[in-house]
Amino acid sequence: MNKFTLREHFNAFKVETALKLTLSGIISILINNIFHFDLGYLSILFVFLILIIAHGEALKVGAQSLLGVVISGAVTLIVTYLA
Repeated sequence: MNKFTLREHFNAFKVETALKLTLSGIISILINNIFHFDLGYLSILFVFLILIIAHGEALKVGAQSLLGVVISGAVTLIVTYLA
């Protein structure tokens, strides 16, 4: 039986990724419970998708997603009230 060091154990079993997913899921649930979003359950899905797809670049992709939401919301408001 092989003896793993702590770093080898983390690398072999992806503990760091699992901890990031768990912590971000908990934060997402807390934000949903505080602000009572209608479709709050979707935020957990989006957090997991961003963290899994963009492993290592989650902050960059998350900022791009937030910017996209803000821009699309602004365009929607403009089209709705000016058209």
